[in-house]
Amino acid sequence: MAVEMNHKDELISKPNATAEGRGSTKATRLKTILDTTSRDTPPESYTSNSQKEKICLEIVNNFRKIFTHQYPALRERLFLTARNEFGLEKCVCTTIRPELLPYPELYDVQGCSDFVGR
Repeated sequence: MAVEMNHKDELISKPNATAEGRGSTKATRLKTILDTTSRDTPPESYTSNSQKEKICLEIVNNFRKIFTHQYPALRERLFLTARNEFGLEKCVCTTIRPELLPYPELYDVQGCSDFVGR
């Protein structure tokens, strides 16, 4: 007898580590949310969009339409929105977090030029 998993169960059953061996913050955060709240009453921000989020989604979807009209040769759809753990469409954050590389020789111009020149 096979047991069917719903989407939330499937998300939290995945490994809690990335390919680099770091802990998966999404899996940890999701487990915490599902453990501390009833599955029937998740936080409101997970199940509905605020007025600002709705406006942002409209702007993003309009941009996507314009972009695909301007560049029809691109086959891949722009990844600007995604469904969250509860199936609600949310905007994808596009900020980049600065991180120190494990290659100190790349921290200055001379080291970078030596690296690229090899």
